[in-house]
Amino acid sequence: MGQGTFDAERLFLDKWEMYKALSSSTIDCKLPLTEALTESSLRHMLLDVEAIYVKPVNTWGGEGITFVTRVQNPGSQERLYQTKDSSGNQQSGSIDVIVHSILRDYADIPSIVQQSAPLLQLESAPFDVRVLMQREADGEWTYAGSLVRRGSATSIVSNIGKSGGTVIPLSEALRATFPLDKHKRRGVRGRCKQCGYQVCRILDGYHAFDEIGLDFGIDADGVVWLIEVNTNDALGGPSHELFLQLPDKELHRQIAERHRSRRVKTALSILEGIFE
Repeated sequence: MGQGTFDAERLFLDKWEMYKALSSSTIDCKLPLTEALTESSLRHMLLDVEAIYVKPVNTWGGEGITFVTRVQNPGSQERLYQTKDSSGNQQSGSIDVIVHSILRDYADIPSIVQQSAPLLQLESAPFDVRVLMQREADGEWTYAGSLVRRGSATSIVSNIGKSGGTVIPLSEALRATFPLDKHKRRGVRGRCKQCGYQVCRILDGYHAFDEIGLDFGIDADGVVWLIEVNTNDALGGPSHELFLQLPDKELHRQIAERHRSRRVKTALSILEGIFE
């Protein structure tokens, strides 16, 4: 797998290019098997794994995602599949029906097909760990904080706006997930943080990003899966407002202040360059 290609106009790596960039490096978390969407890759993935996601490479916030899972077909050897998109629309059918439908729906949308990792749920709902990395005014990366986004029980994504879910502290989610295993709880925290720094160092080779949001899933063994990476780009950046939904507002205050300090320093540097 080659390195990813940086989009110099939008100032980011799309989902497929991000996967190529990260899969060619060593990080302390697992990446779901991911391929560019074609008829061949879609068929192979459906035959090889129990469930997949189809995702446009340029969207965010859970937009345009379709979840496909294999379903039981008693009394027949034919494989049946069911799709559900992020708007709640569903369809069932054979592999030929599903492949035709997805290729039609995504015909003009560059997309990826991604393995659905064997992730734990909270109260029968999907959840992920959002880690925010910020660059300090001195240029060094820092682990700014983390939280858990828990989707609704009927949603295929954990994005709050799309699923109508909630934000809870990571400590609360880990106690619910591994109530009797402090070692796993500490391990998940440590790997999320370590992987955050590793991804920052990798992406420094592409662009001087200021903020990076990483979304992790956790499996029953405490293995951390890196599901998605969001960077600040020409259209915006990782959400700070999510942290306002935590009971303790101090973390959001620190995030906002770090963001403000960096912007002030950048502005002063520009002014110094103008008046030199």
